[in-house]
Amino acid sequence: MLAFVNFVRIAFLPGFLQIALTFSDLFPLFGNFLLMIGFEFTVATVFPNLT
Repeated sequence: MLAFVNFVRIAFLPGFLQIALTFSDLFPLFGNFLLMIGFEFTVATVFPNLT
């Protein structure tokens, strides 16, 4: 299960952050919201003991 989560994070997160960065150029409010979610998701997956 942990390996699957790591795979999903590695495969999915860069694309998600790239999309969020693109959106932040087009729609600043919505893009920043996406970036915030992506950042929270990254922190929660990389440092699960902090959350």
